[in-house]
Amino acid sequence: MGLACAPQSEGSLFKKLNNILRRGDAEAERLFFDKAKHLTKNELPQQLNLEDKVFVRTIPDKQRVQQGEQVTILYKLYWSVGIASYDVVKAPTYEGFWTEDFELPKQPPVTPEEYQGKRYQTATIKKTALFATQSGKLKVEPIQLRCPVQVP
Repeated sequence: MGLACAPQSEGSLFKKLNNILRRGDAEAERLFFDKAKHLTKNELPQQLNLEDKVFVRTIPDKQRVQQGEQVTILYKLYWSVGIASYDVVKAPTYEGFWTEDFELPKQPPVTPEEYQGKRYQTATIKKTALFATQSGKLKVEPIQLRCPVQVP
């Protein structure tokens, strides 16, 4: 998951981003992010490093399958900061698989969960059945989301 930002002058980028996120100004946030370059997580200032506060896990029901056998993958959003919504920026790709998406509610139920010793709110945002159409090592590319967060 990445933040998209467009620097205007050195030092002003993170001040402006912090102000927009703190205000919760959706229109300013949209304008700011629309003219963006992608920053890597290493380029984020420490106070905005959201790596352990909001993330998506890709959870397969099994690691190994035979050609034609089904594996079901859940994409689960975890967060410990305030979020109002999410948008899929890039859907996952499944080269070497035939796929069938499960229908999920537009507003997925939110449930608390402990993961690696920390408490999170979670929601299953995508569930897909995959069927390998070829043998060998196959890779599932990750889903990418844009998720505005409320920074305290």
